[in-house]
Amino acid sequence: APVDTGALRSSITVKNISSLESIVGPTVNYAGYVEYGTSRMGAQPYMRPAAEAVLPSFEASLSDILGGVL
Repeated sequence: APVDTGALRSSITVKNISSLESIVGPTVNYAGYVEYGTSRMGAQPYMRPAAEAVLPSFEASLSDILGGVL
């Protein structure tokens, strides 16, 4: 995450919904403006690139758990 004060980075949390579902994301109210930008500020994506970076290992782990069904 882009760092100015560190509040955005510190606000990224994990909320476990169930044993198979979690929500990961920031809690500060301006997080979307940083991720997607505004008419006055360019986007500084941090959540999407992070998700894309872990997707291959997530899919591999899920495939191992499901016995290669995917």
